[in-house]
Amino acid sequence: MSRAGLTGNEFKNIMKYTGIGTKKMASILSVSENQTSGYENSITLKKDMSAKLIQITDLFIRGFNCLRTEKNFGVG
Repeated sequence: MSRAGLTGNEFKNIMKYTGIGTKKMASILSVSENQTSGYENSITLKKDMSAKLIQITDLFIRGFNCLRTEKNFGVG
């Protein structure tokens, strides 16, 4: 998936799922906060950004599976 790059819509879904705000996400991805809040649904993100987002999502899924609930994981 990261080979082709994630879409802007997938990016927004990851932010919603993880609860990471635009400022923190911009810091993680090494881009400006304006850039993260301005992604259109149809754009394709760069490969390196997509790979980081996939890693973040994987980390959250593992955390949820380990702790069993989003509340125990500290999200939501």
